[in-house]
Amino acid sequence: MVTLTDPRAYGRSFSETYDAWYPTVTDANATARFVADRASGGLVLELGVGTGRLAVALRAAGLGVVGLDASPDMLTRCPTDIARLQADMALPPVRSGADVTVLCGFNTVFNLASEQRQQTLFHQMRPLASALILETMELGSRADAAETDTSTSTSTRATTQVGLKEVDDRQVLVTTTTQDHSSQTVVGRHLEITATGVVARPWILRWATTTQLDAMARAAGFDLTERYRSWDGDPWPTEPADTDGEVAISVYR
Repeated sequence: MVTLTDPRAYGRSFSETYDAWYPTVTDANATARFVADRASGGLVLELGVGTGRLAVALRAAGLGVVGLDASPDMLTRCPTDIARLQADMALPPVRSGADVTVLCGFNTVFNLASEQRQQTLFHQMRPLASALILETMELGSRADAAETDTSTSTSTRATTQVGLKEVDDRQVLVTTTTQDHSSQTVVGRHLEITATGVVARPWILRWATTTQLDAMARAAGFDLTERYRSWDGDPWPTEPADTDGEVAISVYR
């Protein structure tokens, strides 16, 4: 049985729909150009390669690519001519003295659903990666709420939202998300309603702010060398209040 926190769980929920639902969640070609400019050794390990959307663009940019994912459901949809490893990205079976650039795309690091697992990822990457590139969403206001609201119980710091989206004339998507501000986790469920029935696609993530990610990186021996708000190199805001909700492209070496 695959539990919600099992590394294979996200792929089991979304492998069938990921490419259709999230075709442009991040600019694959801009990602590839950015990574190619920083991958001095030409070899990229993509964590959470999924169906291979970014890996295809990286390869087209002239990079050698190895894609790692815990989900066999995702990897079966990844192009077979891309080198693939099935493994927990926090515990990769990869050890190399080569000049490897490690890429972890849009919020994939948040799929590691605890601070300990995220910290483990940084420590595991330390002997392997000459550069570690993360793409995350900055959610500082949520962390601030958890830190300042110390008078309430954990249960009252959890909030639930429900959304409705008509995907097309044959499909309706109901989403529920419950945010626990004390643990910085979000548990969600996509309910896909069609003429043939209802499919539940559950997921969990644990968000971290850039400040928290930087602290984890330092503890593992990495230094932040670059940060932008897009793969095109748009400058990261200098005022913390202006960063909430921004995409953060962070380069650690």
